[in-house]
Amino acid sequence: MQSVDLSALRAQLPSTSPKNAWKIVRRLALEGKGEALELAAEFAEVAEPALDNLLRLWPQALDPDGFAEHLLAPAFAAEGRTELTLRRRDSIIGLRHLTMLRTLRLDHCARA
Repeated sequence: MQSVDLSALRAQLPSTSPKNAWKIVRRLALEGKGEALELAAEFAEVAEPALDNLLRLWPQALDPDGFAEHLLAPAFAAEGRTELTLRRRDSIIGLRHLTMLRTLRLDHCARA
């Protein structure tokens, strides 16, 4: 994968559309860690992706722990959701950031 130019993406933030912001969130999640995920969170504020879309992207993220911290946790808080069901997951890395959960169901997960 190509290296992500964070400064060039950051320059797009003020004028980006929600559709383009979601494309950038996906790219940063799939290719980046640390600062890239922090920037992805800023783009997510513009894109306002549904939590379910973020949950589908989580297992594909290069850094699932950072993804949960910077993208999932704020989305759960914004939607006020306190329940999560994970099905057929090989990993639950990043779950520690979802401290707002009251109910967690693991269904056919390889390692819990």
